[in-house]
Amino acid sequence: MMIILLMMFSVFLLAGSVLVSGSVWSSYVLDEKSGAGILEVNISAVLSLDGTIMNSTFTDTNGFFSIFVPLVNNVNEAFRFSASKTNYKNTLTQAWPNMASDFTLPMNISLGKLLSGTIAGRVTDPNMDGIGGASVFATQANVIINSTLTDSNGNYSLSLLDGTYTFLITASGHLNQTITNVVVLENTTSTQDFTPSLENIPPVIFNVDATLIASSGAVIIWQTDELANSSVFYNTLGASSLVSDSSTLVTSHLVRLSSLSPSTLYFYNVNSCDALGNCNSSSTYNFTTSAVVIDSCGDNVCSNEESCSSCSLDCGACGGGIAELTNMTRILRQGFKIMFMIEGEVYYLELVELTNTTAVIIISSEPQQATLKIGERKGFEVTGDEYYDVLVKLNNIEDDRANLTISYIHKNILPERLFDIKLELENSLIKSFDELVVIATFENFGTEPTPVTLLFTILNKNGEEVHSEEHTIIVETEEVFRRSFADVDIDLPNGKYTFILTTLYNVIVVDEFRQEFEIEKSAIVRVIEQIKIWHIFMVFIVISIFAWYFIYRFRKLRRIPKSSKGGSKK
Repeated sequence: MMIILLMMFSVFLLAGSVLVSGSVWSSYVLDEKSGAGILEVNISAVLSLDGTIMNSTFTDTNGFFSIFVPLVNNVNEAFRFSASKTNYKNTLTQAWPNMASDFTLPMNISLGKLLSGTIAGRVTDPNMDGIGGASVFATQANVIINSTLTDSNGNYSLSLLDGTYTFLITASGHLNQTITNVVVLENTTSTQDFTPSLENIPPVIFNVDATLIASSGAVIIWQTDELANSSVFYNTLGASSLVSDSSTLVTSHLVRLSSLSPSTLYFYNVNSCDALGNCNSSSTYNFTTSAVVIDSCGDNVCSNEESCSSCSLDCGACGGGIAELTNMTRILRQGFKIMFMIEGEVYYLELVELTNTTAVIIISSEPQQATLKIGERKGFEVTGDEYYDVLVKLNNIEDDRANLTISYIHKNILPERLFDIKLELENSLIKSFDELVVIATFENFGTEPTPVTLLFTILNKNGEEVHSEEHTIIVETEEVFRRSFADVDIDLPNGKYTFILTTLYNVIVVDEFRQEFEIEKSAIVRVIEQIKIWHIFMVFIVISIFAWYFIYRFRKLRRIPKSSKGGSKK
């Protein structure tokens, strides 16, 4: 039995020796110019047929290597040596037979060093004007080797190791351009110009919606896939179109429509043009403005744009009936309530307590109470479907009245969980428009940077828009946006005005904040403004004439007559 085991072990050893049999090959890898040995060159033995790596090693400080090449089943199959090192040209030797005996290569392997060259030129548009800020990428096998940006005149320069590259050019407003087989020669500066075609693809418009719809206004929002301006064309049935627009290039668009008629169906479509004038228009949409709400309060009536101080405590019937809730802003005193409908059921909001900074409200039919600070929002679920139905926001508290916005929603996540926004005016009483300073504070955004579109709108006491402008900011944890209007050349007369901040973020989340301010110029300023320039000029002429006359008279009175000297001759 012992003899059989020994024989089996011997067979196993022999089989193992066959599996690992092969040959040791050795040689040097030298620099093809200096003849010096090259350290740490990767030497791989690869099958000629399919490139399978049989073994690999590295050269020593003298460039010497010794590598074991295993014997494959087909002894006639040849293999090659691959030599590679960073900044050197890869080399593949001639084929050598796969054999069992050791072997020294009859010649050394030579490697040529890759030397750098330069590619330079211009990136221009079809009119041969330089394109500044264009990206120039040099790639090999879809890997970016080096890249740069063009200067303001479209010039670029790239340093690359000698070889063949594919260049990719990208520029805003232009189609990408790819050029293959661009050769870089060592110690040589080659010229390669690029002329990418102008982009003729208009912006893609999506997520068009009308929101914050009131009796005299609405806000239109939409998105584009590239930076573009904003225009809204709107009209009533059979009327000519009006337009409200903004030239600011954005991807989140926000346009306010003002001076609309109440209880009116409006048709609208949006239009956006990119920086190159490629334009696109949306389909036609529509919305209906809300009624001018008059609450029936016994024998008295009062507008919900004012307080219900002269009415009974139940100010709910709107325009002869209770309206289906969409979006409305109401101003209430403590103890008064607003009635509305959701899916045909009647609900009410009551203001039960009011301080200088907070308002306590109750939403029924099953009473739900909440305390709101100025600028805060609260959602209420009233229909029993486990979704929030009513969103209430406390906009402001002034003259013992709460300014509330009540909106219909159907969401399981409230926008109030995203962040808080506060609008402040540095002074609510100013002498001229250029003294107006607005401060918008954004808090609790979290850690993700969020683009926010800001629309500033100023309305006069008649609700007419007198100024509008748009801004875009990035908010992360906290951001304070301060805007002084000292640079705006607008002369507004004395009176009360409404400043409206409308914000758009996360594609479809829209908020609105209002603050009142008043312009009251001094009597002297008002008199001076009423004096015409030609009046001032005439007064200057008259004063100049009188001044000249009095100076002339004064000099004449001081003139001393000449006196004769000595007596007459006799």
